[in-house]
Amino acid sequence: MKDTKEFAKTAQEVHAVVTDVQRRTTRSRGKTKVNYDVYVQYTVNGNTYQEELNGGNGSMREGQAITVYYDPMNPRDVRKSLKNNGVIFAMIFVVLIGLIGGYTGIKPVIQSAKMKKLKKTGAQIIARVTHITEDRSVTIKRARNNRNIAVCYPNKAECEVFDPVTGEKYIFTSEAYVSDLQHLVGQLVTVYYDPNDRSRHYVDLNSAC
Repeated sequence: MKDTKEFAKTAQEVHAVVTDVQRRTTRSRGKTKVNYDVYVQYTVNGNTYQEELNGGNGSMREGQAITVYYDPMNPRDVRKSLKNNGVIFAMIFVVLIGLIGGYTGIKPVIQSAKMKKLKKTGAQIIARVTHITEDRSVTIKRARNNRNIAVCYPNKAECEVFDPVTGEKYIFTSEAYVSDLQHLVGQLVTVYYDPNDRSRHYVDLNSAC
């Protein structure tokens, strides 16, 4: 499969219909992740294709008409957008910031944008902080002196809430913080989330009580 840049050079636009949306839930290290496999039907040069859409998401619904892009040399390669999703770049950027000890520099910006969007378009719920875990995907190294380097990891707060109707337990995880969060265990916090995809959420630790 071509990378996004090469794909965009020759990609053609076509109208498609969403034929199926499959929701997959995986759980690792106490965290629940939701993924969506979206399938679309479209016609190119008189031939009808039904393929999995690269870039599909949980906001799409069966029967929905959407515009997609395909590779003329390989019409089965169909994508939602010609733009880079920025995920890889964002991950590298966060790691680099963490390595130089400036992880908290971008945190307020990211959190503010995420919180504002979810506050405006999402729902909210009260959850209890149950665990504080280290985010080992980011390593912060700080020089103590000419010989020693202090290594630490930012912390995340895990919160849980039970659905009073179904009895199902939901776990929400906060953004990463360099500061110690242990004092929050047992406290109640407000969580803003997307009702259609609970993996998209923001834990407001400032609301702890």
